[in-house]
Amino acid sequence: MNATVEVTGIVVVVAPKSMTVRERTFDVAVVSDRQLLRWLGDRPNLLTSRQTAAIVAAALRHGTWHRSPPAVVDPAFLQNEFARLRSLVDSARRRRAGWLLALLIGAPLVLATLSAYF
Repeated sequence: MNATVEVTGIVVVVAPKSMTVRERTFDVAVVSDRQLLRWLGDRPNLLTSRQTAAIVAAALRHGTWHRSPPAVVDPAFLQNEFARLRSLVDSARRRRAGWLLALLIGAPLVLATLSAYF
């Protein structure tokens, strides 16, 4: 079986004294260990028995799991995107420093000008 399988991420908190999920997302579920079985049971059956068996067989094959998965995105592309992002961050940092400098220089000038009229 060479197919894409949709999955839902799940974070299971084991034996929490209390648990509050402030913001729910559609792609990751957060449940306690007590809620896990009910959460799994509430999921609809989307795969046939044959598809499930094929996925289990693939999961059991040692070759399915490896330490060095193939890169999905070209590393050079990622480096270029990271450099572009760093440039934007640096530009924002310089802009923020410029505004701070303008405030430090401008505020006393504005106060001096206003005090001359009052």
